[in-house]
Amino acid sequence: TGIAQEDVAGAPDPSLAVELFATWADGRDLVAHNASFDRGVIMRQAQPGAITGRWMDSLALSRIVLPRMRGHRLADLSRAFGLPASTHRAADDVEATAALWRILLAGVYSLPAGMAQLIAGISPASSWSLRHLFAQAAQMTQGAEEWSLRRSRSRRFIEDNLANIADAEDEAPPAVFPTDAELRRAFSAEGAAGRMYPGYEPRPEQLAMALEVGEALRTGTHRCLEAGTGVGKSMAYLLPLALAAKANPGLTAGVATKTNALMDQLVYAELPRLAEALGGLRYIALKGYDHYPCLRKLEAQVRDKEQERRPELIEMLAVLLAYVSQTAWGDLDALSLPWYGLPRYAVVANSEDCLKSRCPFFPTRCYLHGARCIASKSQVVVTNHALLFRDIQADNAILPEVKHWVVDEAHAAEQEARKQLSFQVSAQGIESYLNRLGGTHGTLAQIRRRSLELEGGVVLQGRCTLAQQQLDRVRSVALSFFSFVKELGELSQDRGSGYDRVTMWVDRRVRESGPWASLESPGRSLGRKLDELVRTLTELLASVQDFEELAV
Repeated sequence: TGIAQEDVAGAPDPSLAVELFATWADGRDLVAHNASFDRGVIMRQAQPGAITGRWMDSLALSRIVLPRMRGHRLADLSRAFGLPASTHRAADDVEATAALWRILLAGVYSLPAGMAQLIAGISPASSWSLRHLFAQAAQMTQGAEEWSLRRSRSRRFIEDNLANIADAEDEAPPAVFPTDAELRRAFSAEGAAGRMYPGYEPRPEQLAMALEVGEALRTGTHRCLEAGTGVGKSMAYLLPLALAAKANPGLTAGVATKTNALMDQLVYAELPRLAEALGGLRYIALKGYDHYPCLRKLEAQVRDKEQERRPELIEMLAVLLAYVSQTAWGDLDALSLPWYGLPRYAVVANSEDCLKSRCPFFPTRCYLHGARCIASKSQVVVTNHALLFRDIQADNAILPEVKHWVVDEAHAAEQEARKQLSFQVSAQGIESYLNRLGGTHGTLAQIRRRSLELEGGVVLQGRCTLAQQQLDRVRSVALSFFSFVKELGELSQDRGSGYDRVTMWVDRRVRESGPWASLESPGRSLGRKLDELVRTLTELLASVQDFEELAV
């Protein structure tokens, strides 16, 4: 903080300072950035009942009204809005916070019509110091229709012109790829690279790599390229790919990276610059399910008025509502969002409970499936190794048709391929799922109990009963199957790294053995019964959505 001992010489001791502060505050509401910290420091010294005003957190409010900011520290926000600098000195930080607070209040009053009312109504029985701000803003738009997540997503899809991007022609003309001469111009100070980076100086290694990429595109061959630090590898492959995609309507180029961090760098830094330099470029990032918010779950969370929540959880739901109102596509990695105690599964997409065509947000209003719709009409798609190989496993049902791939950080691809192109099943894992579904306190029992008083709830009760019967059959067959798996392990000649672990290649010798024959029948039966259970649970989940009291 730069505060020296002489700076506090002669200052009152903490208890006296807080006593003077309490007298000055005189019951007023208090605003602080990261209020929980300041409140903790002050209240440790304060007398009981000395400070009675509400503590309002400008950090929490900034996350709600400015959800797309990459950082919400007081110093970051002060720089962004040209406010007095935050120096960690009390007087300076008070000035910065006061100036920021006015901006944040303007943000509250600028929320889409009806949203302030919706946020103010989240868990109304719970204590939340920012609730009155949104309630006051809601009074300014009395009579306005309540903000609808579904209408907002439909409007956003249309406004961003995503519905009007022409589909690729079935029979595209022969592809045209950038020549060496075109690439040399692009990587000159007067070319696209020069327009992207002020003071750009051509790098021979970067150009050499780009020429190799261009040659691979023109000849339909492969390249394995390695370059040192500082070469500018990302742009060496992005620029040739982008030029090829722009020159060929309907052609989509793909980039697969090892990490989501590199994906975000490409999508939020490199590709926006490239799009500006080339006069436009359609691009998007695709990640796995759990990187996207599930709007069906979010809607259900906000709709649940009975559940009491801590202030942090209310704020997180408000952040998500504001974020989806401001964005057409994106993922949760773009949010500066501390999850606190809200379990991610409560609001993120999941392949196991996705309703797909039965969901009211499917496909274009959904962040996950909407992104895949956009990707099918994009010129550059960026994903990670995991999703690339998972798409192969799913017979290309996840990613759009990409004719030209660049696999960045390819040294890690083999390990990820092995992980994604294999399946894992365990007795413990299946039993855990079955216990969460069935039993006295399982999900099925909860739905059955809550549906007893609902009109039409008999349909849910019937499906719960059927699911429980199928679940019991799955458990019985699973026990039989895994008992035979143990016997099969005796055939292994590789005991692995421990007494309870073996590695086995399923070859002809294994398939012709007695233990395999014993295993095969219950294995096929288990697969069929799991399919039946999944179908019933999917139908049950879709039926639950028809009851507002139960929607999840």
